[in-house]
Amino acid sequence: MSVMSGRAKWVTGMLAVTAMFFVAPGARACTIPVFRYALERWAASPYEVVVFAKGELGDADRAVLEELTKKPVNVAIRTVDVSGDMSPEHAAIWKNQRNAQLPWVVVRFPESGEQAPLVWTGKLDKTALAEQLDSPARRELARRLLAGQSCVWVLLESGDKAKDDHLAAKLDETLKRVANTIELPEIAADGPQLHSPLPLKLEFSILRLARTDTREAALVKMLRVAEPELADSDEALVIPVVGRGRAISALAAPRVNDQGVGAFAQFICGQCSCEVKELNPGIDLLLAADWNVIFGDRQVERDEPAVAEAGKSVPIPVSTIAMPTTAPAAIDAMAGTYISFEHSTYNMGRQWLIGGIVLAAAAVLVSGGIALRARRK
Repeated sequence: MSVMSGRAKWVTGMLAVTAMFFVAPGARACTIPVFRYALERWAASPYEVVVFAKGELGDADRAVLEELTKKPVNVAIRTVDVSGDMSPEHAAIWKNQRNAQLPWVVVRFPESGEQAPLVWTGKLDKTALAEQLDSPARRELARRLLAGQSCVWVLLESGDKAKDDHLAAKLDETLKRVANTIELPEIAADGPQLHSPLPLKLEFSILRLARTDTREAALVKMLRVAEPELADSDEALVIPVVGRGRAISALAAPRVNDQGVGAFAQFICGQCSCEVKELNPGIDLLLAADWNVIFGDRQVERDEPAVAEAGKSVPIPVSTIAMPTTAPAAIDAMAGTYISFEHSTYNMGRQWLIGGIVLAAAAVLVSGGIALRARRK
């Protein structure tokens, strides 16, 4: 898959942080925590919904796609005529389809190549397609993030109830300890400011997800891709999700401890040192949520998705429908314990932590330069 792995994006992000420190010392520092900056400014990358057809779509099929464009979901729709000229990439994807019945739909991960795994393939059908774009767990995930939670720690269960229950309890205890060591940064008056009236607070929650839940098949597949090295593992995984549904890598069960969880928590709650989403680790999930409801009537500067090719890709407009304020009972059963701490001041410990990360990234740059010079010789 051409989508950069979580580990690779982490390294890239750290190199970007180093570059900011060395080449732009006069730039304004962003003291907004990563999780809040991501919620307010990082537009979710669109998943590509490719509709393969022969000639023009019929009225009924066009109506299905037109209804989709009215939903607040991060997709871009592209129609491809298999009887005409196709791009090499779409031709390769179409060639790999088996038993396809036109019109045929392929849902692709953001920024993925022709050999990348697909989220879903199937005949164009309103119900089947809707199941790929939304689900109960995804609605609950979006609800919590829109409420201002710092991070939702999704526990993708293994299916072994005893092991999964033990891991959930361990994660809950670990998050409580880690949260007690974190203090959110003070927002500097001379830097970027919060755009939303949501209270800024440290709040973690756990959302358990069964791999066998057929309603969540698409979400399970997306979460496994968050860390390619663990994609084929049948063991339980813990995936921190922030912002507008950005899954930041994944933790295998042995790494669910103060060190493993703490590293992610410190990153999520630390200053947003690199404001470019693509230079941060993670992959955006496919969620049906109107993220702009947090702004009310305010007009603010935010990252926006790229403009689609005219006549080919249909961008999904922003909906004015707010997310529900309460979750169904079935979803409440999946929710773990909430851990909340009010906004507090920035401490010296984090300054040393960030300094250590910067120095480590600088060492990577220096060693890479030395290695390149030696290779040239």
